[in-house]
Amino acid sequence: MSAQKSYWWEDDPEERFWMEAIARPEFGTRLLAPYDRGRDGTDMPFHATVDMVRDGDVVLHWATGPHHAVQGFVGYSIVNGLPFPTEAVEYEVADPLPGRAALLRDFTEIPEPLTRTMLHERRKKIFDLKSSLTKRVRDRRHTWKQSLLFPFDPYGQGREIRVHQGAYLSKFPAALFEHLPELLPTANLSDAHNEFVLTAERAGKAAVETRLDRRRAREAGDLGDATFRHAVELRALRQVKAHLEADGSLVTDVGPSRSFDLLLSPARGGADRQVIVRGSTERVRAVDLSSAAVDDIYRAPTDLVLVHDIPCWREGTEMITSDGDLDARRGWQPSISSLVPVQYRYELS
Repeated sequence: MSAQKSYWWEDDPEERFWMEAIARPEFGTRLLAPYDRGRDGTDMPFHATVDMVRDGDVVLHWATGPHHAVQGFVGYSIVNGLPFPTEAVEYEVADPLPGRAALLRDFTEIPEPLTRTMLHERRKKIFDLKSSLTKRVRDRRHTWKQSLLFPFDPYGQGREIRVHQGAYLSKFPAALFEHLPELLPTANLSDAHNEFVLTAERAGKAAVETRLDRRRAREAGDLGDATFRHAVELRALRQVKAHLEADGSLVTDVGPSRSFDLLLSPARGGADRQVIVRGSTERVRAVDLSSAAVDDIYRAPTDLVLVHDIPCWREGTEMITSDGDLDARRGWQPSISSLVPVQYRYELS
């Protein structure tokens, strides 16, 4: 039996870059692509790439289509965690489809977009790089898959450059930064973020600690002990996640990187839902929200799930908790007039 072939970048730790060609207005929050949209019912190669991204990879966003004022690189994001299946990919005008997704974090806008017109002036160098990579791949045809998944193609007998037709998520070779120096700050992100890649066990602990950094003590019953708050928070998340997964829905913990806690992909289809979770040893009577959370609530379907009266006690050095009273509020939107400012920011001159 012949050995499984790999893509040209898989054994090179420096090749951590991707390019998303995005036509819809919203981007920088997740990668999203359906299964089986090829002519013969097979997976489209530039959709299947979503399954190949790794935690800490860098995704450059290329805007295209009528929703965007420019056609070109407009920003970049970091992949947050591993890809996962979803039942709620909205593709063109069809009903939601099954597919794959990967969460993104730390979207950063490029101050001066790098446009297609600017790339046109450098097309020869870009296509020379593509030819060189094509030769490398051909020379390794016995061990490498022959697909480059390169982001750009010549057009009009090489007189123009354009994004590969149908390429949603293409592989962006690190060598391209030499010809696109405006994007070099993006290249430096890869090494920096590799230092923060956690094992699954550490990631679970970090998720709770990250939330605790941005939550006030009163959300856990005004408990002053951080250990108590940690235990109550974790119990609430576990109870709500189990409740939401009971009907077969996919529930992903996104708290460390997003303004909400869980991402729900309903088992019966439909759009993904944001879920905000709050737990307390008493009855939850107020919820603290960041400005980003309020913005997100009004942009996408959001559910608020409260867990009241969570029993919590200490046995030796261990914190013991059990389930509280669950209170789910679907389609929750706080009245803007009812929001009370609890903190102000002053810019120093």
